[in-house]
Amino acid sequence: MVLQNQEAGPIHQSLVCNSCPKCNAQLETLENTTPDKMVRFCRHCNLTIVDEAEMAECPTKVCD
Repeated sequence: MVLQNQEAGPIHQSLVCNSCPKCNAQLETLENTTPDKMVRFCRHCNLTIVDEAEMAECPTKVCD
C-alpha cells in the first residue's frame, strides 16, 4: 500500500516490519491464510490482524 502526501504512521510501520502494533512482538503469519486475505497473529498479546491481500502491509520476509 502506498501512502500519498503523508508519512507512514506507527501502525503502518509496524505491519511493514511484521511487528505487532500493540506490543511490538514479532507477528506470525497463519498457515491458513487465504489468497485474498493475509492473517497474522501475535502470540504475546493475542492480537489478530486480517488484511485484504491487495491492501496488506506486507513485510518482505513473512514465510521461510
